[in-house]
Amino acid sequence: GLAAFGVQHGVGWIDASRTWQVTDVLAAFDEIARRVGAGVLVREPVVRDGWHPGRTVRLLHDGVEVGVAGQLHPHEADHWDLPDPVVAGELIVEALLRRPAGEGAAPATAPVLVRHPAVMVDVAVVAQDAVSVVEIAATVRAAAGDLLDELWWFDEFRGSQLPDGHRSVAFRLRLQAPDRQLTDGDADAVLSAVEQAVVAAGASLRR
Repeated sequence: GLAAFGVQHGVGWIDASRTWQVTDVLAAFDEIARRVGAGVLVREPVVRDGWHPGRTVRLLHDGVEVGVAGQLHPHEADHWDLPDPVVAGELIVEALLRRPAGEGAAPATAPVLVRHPAVMVDVAVVAQDAVSVVEIAATVRAAAGDLLDELWWFDEFRGSQLPDGHRSVAFRLRLQAPDRQLTDGDADAVLSAVEQAVVAAGASLRR
């Protein structure tokens, strides 16, 4: 379980107005599900005591509820002497690790030890508000291909520079190859592939 409120990055950061959102909780839970190999968590609006109606979802895995995420109701936040708004969530990780009856656990394979330094690349995708961070990340991850070692979401921006109903979602990509040191050309090729993929999905890269 987790709960967060207030400014996300702290006073003195470039974006001092960035506060914790329900999307941050969902992104964290989606990343947990991905890392344990559980696939995509399905979200359904839900009404629960203590939670803000219209800003809360339950999370399903294989049709079974495994968690909830949303904004605490102002009365609930006041009861616990917390500053409103507060976003929170709970995820039952054990349920994500269960396998269907009769299916044995797949053997674990150790990752290949990469001795070459990684190349870090940042991309900012401008997409409609209705497109989730998970969907954008999946598009970027697929386009980056085999050179992608890991991907992190680290920022979300809205402003007059962007079209109405759009925001910019920033990701950091760590690129590595087990057999060689990557070059600027490799990074440029990944960026080109990512740009083509996001444009095909109806989004764009922020320059």
